[in-house]
Amino acid sequence: MNLQTWNKLPPDIQKIFDEMSPWAQKLHYDLGNEAGARAESVSVKAGNVLNKLTPEEKARWAKTTKPLGDTWATNMDAKGLPGKALLDEMYKIAGGHKDTVIEFTVPPFF
Repeated sequence: MNLQTWNKLPPDIQKIFDEMSPWAQKLHYDLGNEAGARAESVSVKAGNVLNKLTPEEKARWAKTTKPLGDTWATNMDAKGLPGKALLDEMYKIAGGHKDTVIEFTVPPFF
């Protein structure tokens, strides 16, 4: 929901969204994990080989891609949006490590 729509909602409805947000986030996370596990299973059954990154390779990817997240956060902050705060929260959710590869897609209009 965009900010203009949010601001049009009465406070009691905003409160419901705020209270339900943790539940909806967990549901989204759980459903995504379940779908990923099913997709992995189907892929393996179809004869595909899934390669898992070693810890060293993950660290290399994280180091290489970190500037992308930093640039995105800076651009969002420049637009008055909480880019750095969101990125920091994503790192926190990912285990609190800035050497974690965070998988997320940024729409091209950003």
